[in-house]
Amino acid sequence: TVAITGSRSNGTYTPSSDIDIDLLCSKDIFDSVQRQLLNAGLTSCVDRSYYELSHSISREYFGSELGRPHFSITPLETIQSQFMNYEDVPLWIWTNALTIQDPNHQLYNIVH
Repeated sequence: TVAITGSRSNGTYTPSSDIDIDLLCSKDIFDSVQRQLLNAGLTSCVDRSYYELSHSISREYFGSELGRPHFSITPLETIQSQFMNYEDVPLWIWTNALTIQDPNHQLYNIVH
């Protein structure tokens, strides 16, 4: 599942706002991707799930005006747990997310 969160998803962005891209997957896929990123030297911790594009890539593809795009990888099981535990900030984030792609309505089924 791919979603946009933050100001871009709820219409409060400015021309210089960043872009919050969220990749949602099963815990097994999350663990595999994190191990591969660690082995490639792209992260220093398998628990980290937040990544920023480099300044040069960001400027090349998005220009210098736009805030630096970044993405996170989150297990769908984590989001489900956040809803079950009524964690208010994650509930706000995920209910206001702009879903780009949601195979089998995975995020939709958690949020609704």
